[in-house]
Amino acid sequence: MGSKFPMIPIPKAQAIVLEQTRALGSEAVPLQDALGRILYAPVTSPDSVPPFPASVKDGYAVVANDGAGDFEVAGEARAGVMDEVQVQAGTVAYITTGDEVVDPSVQELGPGTIRDANRSMLIAAAAQAGYQVTDLGIARDTQGDVAGCLDSAIAKGVDVLITTGGVSMGDRDWVKPLLQAKGTIHFGRVLMKPGKPLTFATLELPQGRQMLVFGLPGNPVSSFVCFHLVALPALRKMAGWASPGLRRVHVRLANDIKMDPERPEYHRATLQYSKCPTSVPGVDASAYGWWALSTGKQASSRLLSARSANTLLEIPQTSGVLPAGSTVPALLIEDLQGMPEPHAVDP
Repeated sequence: MGSKFPMIPIPKAQAIVLEQTRALGSEAVPLQDALGRILYAPVTSPDSVPPFPASVKDGYAVVANDGAGDFEVAGEARAGVMDEVQVQAGTVAYITTGDEVVDPSVQELGPGTIRDANRSMLIAAAAQAGYQVTDLGIARDTQGDVAGCLDSAIAKGVDVLITTGGVSMGDRDWVKPLLQAKGTIHFGRVLMKPGKPLTFATLELPQGRQMLVFGLPGNPVSSFVCFHLVALPALRKMAGWASPGLRRVHVRLANDIKMDPERPEYHRATLQYSKCPTSVPGVDASAYGWWALSTGKQASSRLLSARSANTLLEIPQTSGVLPAGSTVPALLIEDLQGMPEPHAVDP
């Protein structure tokens, strides 16, 4: 049975998501809680800081014309600043779907069950990006259970709902039918590897509220890649980022990479600034540069391929092999401050 949703390229999917995403309203937070927030409006100080002539260091101020001598202390001036800023806010909720999925804390797995790896991974990815996630648990593969979880998210007033699983074409994949009944599905398949069943919908709710819903595939790597490519830019736009997309750089491959003639691939890799970490013909082994090392087998069920990845390589849709040493575009999915440094830098 074929899908009624046309397969669209990921750039078009990203454009649709950002077009449908609205910036949230502002909230006031203490300055110490504003780390990572986006300023909603210009903030103007009512007076200079400090509001009086002051020394840039601790010490004593005297009148130079008084010359040398002993002086009485006339008063003290101590530092003290109170301030607030206005920023954007964003609530996010997460649901795992599937009869086979159990909580990671379960001691012994029953027949045909697996631990829920997606939940911890995606909640951690959102937290790393600065967004707090409400965990709505696991929904079983029944229409009533999935609908109940969706209604719970609506009742809780969440702005973004992320689900994993239940978006393919099986007879127990209820996410798409329920989203179609309650809102608008903007796309239901994407021309990409991994993550073809990726679904995006919007729900228009009372009081002018909108909820974005990202139906991510159930395979761990697919959900990992789809979260970074389409959900994270939407969260950034809601928070006020002027350029919410992933940062793109150009890097050289440290490994040969086989291309897929059917779909472009977002290949997990580890980006590092170093000497060439592998033997590449025609490359000066003593020169430093940006190198991308593949994380290995890229099967969508192999979560280890995402473990050390800090970038997604944009591998074109075509036959053949990209040889080591080739330059390719790469999307950054992690702060490069934590990137590996396998070689000491020459003094």
